[in-house]
Amino acid sequence: MSIYRYILFPSLLFSIIFGTNNYLWPTNASDVITTVFGDIRPFRYHTGIDIRTYGINGLDIYAIEDGYISRIVASSSGYGKVVYIKMKDGNTSVYAHLDRFNEKLELVKDQLQQQCDCFSFDHTFSENQYPIKRGEIIGYTGDSGSLSGPHIHFEIRNKKGEPFNPLLTNYTIKDNLPPVPEKLIITNLDKTSHINGLPKIAEFEIEKISDTDYVVNNIISVSGEIGISLEIYDKMDEQPFNFGLYNIKLEIDNDIIYQAEYNHINFNEGFKVYSERDYSKYNFERKKVYSLYKKNNYNPSSFVKSAPIKKISFNDRSYHKCRITASDYNGNQIQVDFDL
Repeated sequence: MSIYRYILFPSLLFSIIFGTNNYLWPTNASDVITTVFGDIRPFRYHTGIDIRTYGINGLDIYAIEDGYISRIVASSSGYGKVVYIKMKDGNTSVYAHLDRFNEKLELVKDQLQQQCDCFSFDHTFSENQYPIKRGEIIGYTGDSGSLSGPHIHFEIRNKKGEPFNPLLTNYTIKDNLPPVPEKLIITNLDKTSHINGLPKIAEFEIEKISDTDYVVNNIISVSGEIGISLEIYDKMDEQPFNFGLYNIKLEIDNDIIYQAEYNHINFNEGFKVYSERDYSKYNFERKKVYSLYKKNNYNPSSFVKSAPIKKISFNDRSYHKCRITASDYNGNQIQVDFDL
């Protein structure tokens, strides 16, 4: 299968599931994103994209499609000030961390806060109360809620209220750079497992052959059940940030052992980040490590396409060819080859 066809398939699939669309970009702040959908976050997965505002509050935020304002929220934590728009296609767009709402919604906010004699509220509207047109200003960029700096957290949710990757719509981003792998990590999973003769986790340096091809030079000796992980970061043109991936796949002897694709997820699956990533590496070192094996008895999240996840345990003394393939949403792809 060609790379071109492989990239198109998710977009075509989600056009069928969620309907075709031609959404407006949600702000004039910038067309630069700082975090992708499905990236790791404290205790959860990231369920949208973050759009860069370059530290400026008060820039315009737009309704991306016709619909009606279905909900507004004000809070000193979490998403801060948020607008939800139920769009004509049945999907819902979500705009978080606003500095303030538009004039009409600011009046509503003041009334609601007076009624409850409080700052925080969560209020829903009926379909006919606040219709909105594509391109109308619904609020302004800010830094409300819990966040590490001003930006727009933007989501699109399907008719069931489940978030999906906004890049599965008509949105495009400038990204011609492939991901960069840093370390191959092999974990011993039972009392009989050894890596290069030792009963403990081992990390291996990865050598770059070209912009898309990497290898681990030395043959790795393993016994018992093992788990394979990869520390890897995606890059984007002219951006300093380390991004998450769109797709990652592990093959051993041409057999797919594990594959994940960051298309959509349910909110109640957030805790599965603990079993699909190395959360301690993220929490203490801010490293992005993808765990390509089953860690516990949880069913995998909606991101994982290989079900069931196959165990890695060899009962022979043969050499086994392994390959990890990783790509971003624009189809920039790398592969890491190694032998067990």
